[in-house]
This record gives sequence, structure tokens and C-alpha cells, in this order.
Amino acid sequence: MITSISLFNWRSHESSRLEFSKGTNLIVGIMGSGKSSVVDALCFALFGNFPALQHRKLKLSEVIRSRPNQEESAKVEAELEIGGVKYSILRTIHLDGGSEAEVRKDGKLLEGPQPKRTNELIEKLLSIDYDLFTRAIYSEQNNIDYFLELARGDRKKQMDGLLGIDRFETVRSELVSVVNRLKQSAAEKEAFIKGADRGKLAHEFEKSRAEQEGIKKELETVASSLQSLSSKRSSLEKSLLASESQRIEHRKLSEKKAGLSHTIDSSCKRLNCDVRELEEKPLSQQAELARSKVNAQKQEVSAIEASISSLTSQTATLKGRLKDTEEKISRKSKFESELKQILEGKMVHDLEKEVTVLSSELNSGSETLGKLQAQANDGLEANNELEKGMGKCPVCEAPLSEERKDGLLKKRNSELEKIGAKMKELEKEFTHKQAHLKKVQEKLSKASSLEAKLSEINIGATGEELGISIAKSEKESEELQKKRAELKSSVSLSEDSLRSFEEKLRLASLAKELFEVERKLSETKFDEKEYEKLRSDLESVKVSESEARERKNGLEREGKRVGEAMELQKQKLLQLESYSASISSINSSVEQLKIFGNCVTETQRDLREELLTAINSTMSQVWISIYPYGDYSEIRLSADDKGYELEARVAETWVSVDGIASGGERASACLALRIAFAMALAPNLNWLILDEPTHNLDEEAVRFLANALSEKIPEIVEQTFVITHDENLKDAASGSLYRISRKKDESGPSVIEKL
Repeated sequence: MITSISLFNWRSHESSRLEFSKGTNLIVGIMGSGKSSVVDALCFALFGNFPALQHRKLKLSEVIRSRPNQEESAKVEAELEIGGVKYSILRTIHLDGGSEAEVRKDGKLLEGPQPKRTNELIEKLLSIDYDLFTRAIYSEQNNIDYFLELARGDRKKQMDGLLGIDRFETVRSELVSVVNRLKQSAAEKEAFIKGADRGKLAHEFEKSRAEQEGIKKELETVASSLQSLSSKRSSLEKSLLASESQRIEHRKLSEKKAGLSHTIDSSCKRLNCDVRELEEKPLSQQAELARSKVNAQKQEVSAIEASISSLTSQTATLKGRLKDTEEKISRKSKFESELKQILEGKMVHDLEKEVTVLSSELNSGSETLGKLQAQANDGLEANNELEKGMGKCPVCEAPLSEERKDGLLKKRNSELEKIGAKMKELEKEFTHKQAHLKKVQEKLSKASSLEAKLSEINIGATGEELGISIAKSEKESEELQKKRAELKSSVSLSEDSLRSFEEKLRLASLAKELFEVERKLSETKFDEKEYEKLRSDLESVKVSESEARERKNGLEREGKRVGEAMELQKQKLLQLESYSASISSINSSVEQLKIFGNCVTETQRDLREELLTAINSTMSQVWISIYPYGDYSEIRLSADDKGYELEARVAETWVSVDGIASGGERASACLALRIAFAMALAPNLNWLILDEPTHNLDEEAVRFLANALSEKIPEIVEQTFVITHDENLKDAASGSLYRISRKKDESGPSVIEKL
């Protein structure tokens, strides 16, 4: 038994829980309220699937509540009781497409979080899978009389699917297709055999074999020649490589000698010196002394530049301080002027004293006004008492005449007028003092703020002192810049001298290098004529080798072509033999498949008859319980080659329900058929789910259905679930009854109400 279902962010449900009992559990609500979502959630909790999802009418992520805001996940939890043991199934789906599932037994985890393994466990516990559940137990929306609305051809197809025997029809169709393909294959093979000339194929094969042998012998001769040419080419390449190395070395030394000679001659002319008179050691010493002098002078220039940089930074800092001082003096003068304008010759403590006095006077005036108001209230109260017709004095309790009473009223009214006049005068004075106090307080606030700002200004050194320091710093910087210019001129002369010594030293080194190059050049052995002869011989051998290789490649291509022709001829010969054997095998297979097809047809027929017997047996028992009249003693589901028919027995004759039954009788017959499916195909569960069963039913049919659901079906089916928008079915509930409502215009969530 299903004891409850909970939905969290599922379709239009934010957080809903429904508890169920045995009998007929009914959920009523208008279209779009979220009632069918409850059955979808129940089906998803059990099997991780439901019809709308299976038929791709919506995506799994679309069941997550998206209005008024998109939620990140949704959950459904079903609680069941099987054999006295309590089970709970929780499934969670996420917006990114992920999902988890778990099953608990008496609170202990049995399986999870993998949905596939959870499905396998639930199918084992219930002894039913999703496919059988949706065929036998779950009647989809508006589907209770769907069977009678179909034409016979469509009815047969749908009913076979409901009974689970449509697979046999699929097998038979596939068998016909396979047999046709086999027959076509055999015909094609026979046509191939008839069109082939076996003798001609054998002659062409032998001719190709002889041609291939001739190509093979010529290839051996060409390969031997190619090997000899390749060996000769390799020997010539080695000799040429050695000669090429000598040639390159000779050319490099010659070019280097020419370059050194040119550099030395041009440098000697520019420096007006004789390279033979240059000695490396003295020149090296002179260059080192000149380099030391240049470095010392550059260090002195760097030190002066550092001092100049420091003085520049110091001057900038002093100028910044001078500017800051001038700004402070300007702000101080401005604040003092504003303070003088606010105080108007007074001091800040004078304003503070004036605020204190005015505050005290306002407090005193407020108390006086309070007392006068109390007196006025007392006078008005006394007058009210006199006007009500009191016969005694409110003070001494002496009897009052009308004349005395009028006199007292006039007197008190006169006093009240005086009090009122005095109160107006005091209120006017009070308002004036309040306004004056506000102005004084504002002046005091501004004056205090200006005094605080003035106290924060610290001028420090005067502008004159800072100006003297700036002038001194700039003068020192100017003197250092002159000294730096003089030093840079000396550095330039020293660097010219250093470059002269270094250039002469380089010339001495180049002269030494030139002598070494001339020595190596005299030792190098290279013969240009011998080199050219080697190069010519190598080119001749390469041409011969290329021609031999081209001939070899041509023979190989021709051999490949002949080989492919031979292979094709061989395959055709083998194919002829294979096709002859295959045709016999195909014909045998076609006969066996025909026999198998007949077996499938007989098995389908036998299984249909067996299922119909079980369904009709159950339906006969159900019919007696839900149909209280005797005009139709029993009903049955019959089948022939054209399709299925739901029939009722009238006296000794069976007639079609579709032709003679009223709306109520049709509803009762369809309900009996649906119950029979559930009990015959899934007897272990004893459940029935009907979604919008009153669709297309007239009032009489709805009354019959309500009565059956309330009184008859609970005696047959342990637990029934009905989803409906029809308020006339409310009385059909023998178990739990819920109403689901929702403010769709406001994107509100579904609201559950237990009735």
C-alpha cells in the first residue's frame, strides 16, 4: 500500500504532502492546479519515469519549479508498506541534469544514490517494472474509455501493446523482412552464376600467371643492376664529400685572409701607422691606463649627478612646502573672516550663554502653558457639568437656582476667555523664542566648526625662510652642473685616447691572426680538376641509377596490376563456387524462418487466448460487484484476426458494448476492463490509478462511476487513486480526499486541502 507522497519544487508544487489509505483516494482540482503532477510524481518516485517524460512531451529539468523563480532542484518522496514493512523512496533531480535516488527500509538505507540500481531494487520489491505498471495499473489522463473510442484496427494494435504481446507482431514483421532479403540475395547470386563464363575466367587466370612470371625475372635483373649502381654511387659520394670538405676549408681560409688583409690595410691608413711596428704588450699596458682614467672620470661624473639629483629633489620638496604654507595661510585668513562675520563682535562663549538662557526660558514657558491648559480644561469640565442640569453647586453642594447657575456660567466663561488670551500671547512669545534659539544654535555650530578648523592649521616655517632655502639649493645645483659639463668634456678626450690604443692593439692581434691563416692555407691540399671529375662521374651514375629505379618501379606497378587482375579472377572463380553453396543454404534458411514465423504466430495466439481467459475470469467477478442490474449478466473481451471487442451478455447472446450500452453502462464496462487488467497483469500490487476518468462521460456515466468507486471497487481493489476536475466525484472517496488549488495568474504554488 502507498501511504504518502511528498513533492518539493515539483512542477507547481512548492512543498506538498498527501497521505493515503486503503479504498478510493480522490484528488480533485481545476485544470492547471497541479493534481496530475501528483500522479506523475508518484510514478517517477517508483520507477524514475512517467508517461509525459517517456514520450518526450517535456524534459526532466522542466519538472523543477520555475515560477516565480527558477529553483535549482526538485524532490519527490513516496512511502509504502509492503508485507507489514515500511519503505521510503526519495528521488532528487538537479537543473544541470544530474539526479540521485535512494530506498530505505524502516529508515535504514538499502540502495542509493545511483538511480539505475535503485530502479532494479524497486522492481524486485514490487515484482513489476515501469512498462507493466503503465500498461496495467496507471490509466493515463482521459483514457478510461480510450479502448472503445478506437477503430478496430487501431484497437488491436493498442490492446496487443497493453497486453505486452505486440512484440510478437514486431518479430513477425522482421521475419518477413529477413525472408525477403534472403530471397533477393539468392536471386542475385543465381543471376551472377548465369552471367559468368567459368572457362574464360580460368583461361585469363593462367595467362595472367605467365605474364607475372616474366615480370618477376626481369625485375631480378634490374634489381641486380640497381644494386651495383647504388654501390658505385655511394663510393663516389664519399670521395666527393671528402674533396668538398677540403674545398670548403680552402675557400674559408682564402676569404678570411682577404678580409684580414683589407681590414689591416684600411686601419693602418686611418691611424697613420705601420702594423709591423705595433707590439701587443706595450699597447695593452697603455690601453689599461687610459681605461682606468676614463672609469675614474665617469665615477666622478656619476657622483656629481647623484648630488644634482639630490639637490633637485630637495628643491622640489621645499617648493612643495612653500606652496602648502601659502595655502594654509590663505585658508586661515578665510576661516578667520568667516568666524568674524558670524560672531558679529561677540565671542563663542557669549553664544553658548545665550543658548542656555533661551532654552531655560522656553522650558519655563512650556510649563506655564501646561498649567493654563489644565485650568482651561477644568473650567470647561465644570461648565459641562452645569450645562447638564446639575441642581447643586459643584464646590459646596448647595442648591442652585437657574439665575445662580447662569451667573456661574458667565463668570467661568469670562475666566476661560482670559486664560485663552493669555495662552495665545504666551504661544506667540514661545514661537518667537524657538525661532531665535534655532538661529543662535546654527551660528554656534558654524563658529565651533570654524574654530576647530583654525586649530588644525599649523603653518610652521615662514614663506621667506623657505624661499631662501630654495634659492640656496638651486645655486648649488647650477654650480654642480657646470662642473659636470667640464668633466664630461675630459671624459670624451680620454675615451678618444683609449679607443686609439684599443684599435692599435686590435690591429696587432689581427696581424698575428693573418700569419696563422696564411700558414694553414699553405698546408691545405685541394685540386679543383680532381673535384670537378668526381662531381661529373657521380651525376652520370645517379642518372643511370634513376633510370634503373624507374624501370624497377614500372615493373613493380605492372606486376601489381597483373597480380590484382589475377586476384580478381581468382575471387570470381571462388565466388562462383561460394554462391552455388550459398543458394542452397539460403533456401534452407528461408524454409526454417517460415516455420519459425508460424511458431511465433501460434505462440502469440495462444498467449492472447491465455491472457484473455485470465482477464475475462477476473472481469466476470468484477462485473457482478460493480454492475447491480441483471440486463447484462456478464461481460468479456473477445479477439479475432481483425481485432478486439468488448462484449456484454444479453440473455444467451453476446453483443458489442460499443453499440448498445448507455453512458453509465459503457463507463462500468471500461472500469471493469481496467480493473481486470490491473488484477490479471499485476496481481501482487492490487492498485489502480485513474487520471481524469470522467472525460467524454455523460452525467449518467459519471453517477455510475462515482457509485462504483465509492462502494464496489474498494471490495475488489485494495487501493485506488483517482485524479479529477469533476466535483461530482467527491462523494466517491472511501479513503483520503484532497482538493488542490492554485492562483495561476500570480504564479502561485499548488495548495493542498484535505476534505
